[in-house]
Amino acid sequence: MTRPPRASPRKKNRLAAVTLDEASIGRSNPDVEHERAVAIYDLLEDNNFAPNDAEEGPFALHLSITGARLVFDIRRADGTPVMAHLLSLSPLRRVVKDYYTVCDSYYAAIRTATPDRIEALDMGRRSLHDEGSKLLLERLSRKVTLDFDTARRLFTLIWVLFACGLNAVRSPMAAALLKQMLGSSLYVGSAGVRKGEPDAFAAAAMEEIGIDISAHRLVTFEEIDDLEGLNFDLIVTLSPEAHHKALELTRTLAADVEYWPTADPTAIEGSREQRLNAYRDVRDQLLRRIRERFSPRQPANE
Repeated sequence: MTRPPRASPRKKNRLAAVTLDEASIGRSNPDVEHERAVAIYDLLEDNNFAPNDAEEGPFALHLSITGARLVFDIRRADGTPVMAHLLSLSPLRRVVKDYYTVCDSYYAAIRTATPDRIEALDMGRRSLHDEGSKLLLERLSRKVTLDFDTARRLFTLIWVLFACGLNAVRSPMAAALLKQMLGSSLYVGSAGVRKGEPDAFAAAAMEEIGIDISAHRLVTFEEIDDLEGLNFDLIVTLSPEAHHKALELTRTLAADVEYWPTADPTAIEGSREQRLNAYRDVRDQLLRRIRERFSPRQPANE
């Protein structure tokens, strides 16, 4: 996902390309992908960006996620490495959650609210955007020189990056794997942003390891909240869309939210075996992550 530079070719301290690491960030539905593309386009339209103490650019930025950190892999336009900076997402978490919530209210208000209400929400949205941009500018200042307008555009992109959409593939597979590992010692549920259709490939991939999810009942976040309440200690999201929704719903709850970027196997085309292999890859990735996160720790030898 790259957009050509739009800034003046004479301007050296700038980003000429921005790419996202699909392995760690993943892909989402067309709406989210469109928002990402627009955010990257706006960032490249006009920016001032240069690593401190680096020679003149232009530069290329590759973004990936590792743990709770956003990795800024900065290179020259020809691919020569310049530096890699790991930015903790924790300080940005609160403002990102608040910004998402007010944006959601703003877009809903546009259709029905009074002009005064829309203006008030827009002012709140802009204020939070400025707050997040200033925080990002401060967090990057020791490693990168950029101006406030560039920080604003970069914050927009990071926010967009910040969710299994249909509760048909990734979330039921993860829930079934965790239930098999922990049995009845822990309550496990799954939900999606929207209600999709049962996926035969997901069922087939799970059946290969002796787990039957053919009777899985697809539910949305709202439905599970209405039926059971969101009384969870931990919510794990597997796509950006679900992550946004979980952050919105848990603003007033004590539940932790963890984001595990997981590719969407439904996007793979080809033969039946090629498509099924994509589901197997997701199944195995989830199994490894679940084992790492939830396996009981063995006491150290004294």
